Amino acid sequence: MSRTLGTKTFLALALGLLFVIPSVTVVVMVNMTMRGLALTDAEDASRMLLDHNLAITTYFSKDLKPKLFEQLGPIMSKDYFEPLSMSSTYAKRKMHD
Repeated sequence: MSRTLGTKTFLALALGLLFVIPSVTVVVMVNMTMRGLALTDAEDASRMLLDHNLAITTYFSKDLKPKLFEQLGPIMSKDYFEPLSMSSTYAKRKMHD
């Protein structure tokens, strides 16, 4: 039995496809755009964190350490070393905790 589609059925299928195809296209495009925005946001956040850590390290190595060693130089022995006193890594860890 060979049956052809009726006019109503054909029209319903055509209209269904007319709405489904663009809908799927829009969903895929929005998904791709949102993934791109999420990646951009993650890159911005990581860049901000890296810049923050670099600023702390630079401040310790260019501002604090030279001034401290200049002031303590005459009274400090040559073999004295206290890593926690001027460690930028220790300070960053404490700040993030």
